[in-house]
Amino acid sequence: MAATLNSPTAKAVEAYVAEFARFESEHPASPWLSQKRREAIDRFAEIGFPTVRDEEWKYTDITPAANLAVTPIFKPHLNGAATQIAQSLPFGDIAAHRLVFVNGHYAPELSQLTELPAGVTVEPFSQALLNEGEVIKANFGKIADIDNETFLTLNT
Repeated sequence: MAATLNSPTAKAVEAYVAEFARFESEHPASPWLSQKRREAIDRFAEIGFPTVRDEEWKYTDITPAANLAVTPIFKPHLNGAATQIAQSLPFGDIAAHRLVFVNGHYAPELSQLTELPAGVTVEPFSQALLNEGEVIKANFGKIADIDNETFLTLNT
């Protein structure tokens, strides 16, 4: 899986790398996190998107999805539809915790978290970095292998 000039998603890879540069300039992070993100986007630029020539993806052509224009959403707008959908989910009065994410962002106002077990915290990543930065730094990137997984590199 290598991003080549002949790849049907080569322009998409370039666009994602450019979008990352914009994101990085507008949303500075701590040096260690910036380095991890830079390593991930550099690796993404190397491996690109998977193609049907990759064994694991031979039945899934992601070219149409990869070539869609993507703009990160930094603060999602919770419109009536998102609220309505979250409230209509068939969880009702089940004694359980409910985490709701809108466009990849935790929506505490739509989530249901009562009586979390001791030591369990649910908060946006940005808040966790402020509250538990050293713990996150020590563990970030230890489980997910970004070397060969395109979508893991993009999520880093």
